[in-house]
Amino acid sequence: MAVQEGVIPVLGEMMAKSKSREIVSNCGKLFRRFVEDESLAHVHTVKMAVLKTLTQTATKVDAHFREEFLIPHLYNMTELNSSDDNVTRKTDITRALVATYKELVYC
Repeated sequence: MAVQEGVIPVLGEMMAKSKSREIVSNCGKLFRRFVEDESLAHVHTVKMAVLKTLTQTATKVDAHFREEFLIPHLYNMTELNSSDDNVTRKTDITRALVATYKELVYC
């Protein structure tokens, strides 16, 4: 899991800072692969890394990525989070989701 957690922020940074559509597209594909991996869907540290990265890059990525990936993914994470029985994890994810939604307000 540590590798995924380390790669996620790097991909987000590259998507946010790169001017090359090809690099952004390739990083987006890799990022999606990590985010949509069913084996990682319930790993709390990976979810937190994804949300932290989305919060930091929400205002920096292009509108297409936000509308086609980021917003639907946040919705899915919200649904998954509502079914979590662990109150501590649920609270952590809820706070991270709210932070990301707050960033999206400024887009």
